[in-house]
Amino acid sequence: MKKILTTLIISYIVILFDIELNGFDLLFDSVGYGFIAYSLYQYNQAEFTDLRIVLPIVGAVIAFIDALFFYNSTDILGSLSWSVMSIIHFLVVLEILKLLHSRAKSYQYQDLINGVENLRRSYQLIFGVSFGLNVFVLLLPNIVTGLAALVFIVLLIIAEVRIIFRINKFRTLEVA
Repeated sequence: MKKILTTLIISYIVILFDIELNGFDLLFDSVGYGFIAYSLYQYNQAEFTDLRIVLPIVGAVIAFIDALFFYNSTDILGSLSWSVMSIIHFLVVLEILKLLHSRAKSYQYQDLINGVENLRRSYQLIFGVSFGLNVFVLLLPNIVTGLAALVFIVLLIIAEVRIIFRINKFRTLEVA
């Protein structure tokens, strides 16, 4: 279990912090989503759960296609691609939070369960507001909504870093 959670942390960091090497940012995202799919698959096999591995696979394929075509993020195709990738990322994070909730239930410790549920609710709220503001900025750009969207992007990054720390907390609770 420790190996699965370690792989999950590393792949999530690759996706979250946009590691870029000679313009291969989206290609690294594709590999990161692939490893998340692998981690979810391994967890499904070990714990007999039904986490959806198709979501990170779709994310990997879309990121790979984006990497091949080098789209311009300011045109309509780039905006549509960003929207789809954002929604896929949101759904992948919800699957990761389901994994953490399953681990918390296996420990039968209410504080762990409540912590994961609170993290899920706050992530859903922050993501929803951030996504809505970013779509609004794409449609009607102005400075006020742009700054508000930037604030919520920072809050979203903080929420995702909290998820990484929560995965690590569960990883350290594992014996081997």
